Amino acid sequence: MLRYNVITDFNGIVIFDPDRLIQFWGGAIDEGTDLYTHFMSSDDGDKVVELGIIIPILAIDDAGYTVEFYINEISNRPKGQIVFENGAFPLHVKKRLVIADLAVFKEWIDNLGWIQVDVPPGYYKAAIRGFCKKNRKGHITDAGYEVILKSTKSLPKFTGSLDVDNHVLLIPTSDE
Repeated sequence: MLRYNVITDFNGIVIFDPDRLIQFWGGAIDEGTDLYTHFMSSDDGDKVVELGIIIPILAIDDAGYTVEFYINEISNRPKGQIVFENGAFPLHVKKRLVIADLAVFKEWIDNLGWIQVDVPPGYYKAAIRGFCKKNRKGHITDAGYEVILKSTKSLPKFTGSLDVDNHVLLIPTSDE
């Protein structure tokens, strides 16, 4: 398992192969380019997901999150901590994989805020699981996302959903 800490201030996390994204964009992305608005308002947003260039975790609270990558292994997290599961997302890592706050797509600056993820090149079928761990008093002690990657021989089909509620910071209500 690989474990990273990601801080968000634009309500999302993106996992992507920057070299493939730049190639998709035409070979260069000018500094300051607003990829976010383009992807949200065109079919290109769906295409980059279907082509395995980007895995987005959207519409989340701004906070710090733990993001764990499992490569051909299974998480042993207790079922009671799992908030949601979503997949399959195709992923094709050609050279490198990074994870970052979604803000990097709002105003592109090469390498700014990117965290290198130690995933070997190849094709993967990815599942995203959100988790929230609480102590006995009900206080959140850890929350974030598991990215479970299974190696494949070719790019798998996208069967996940971009409309899943990805919130993991579950505040207890008076009914709990």
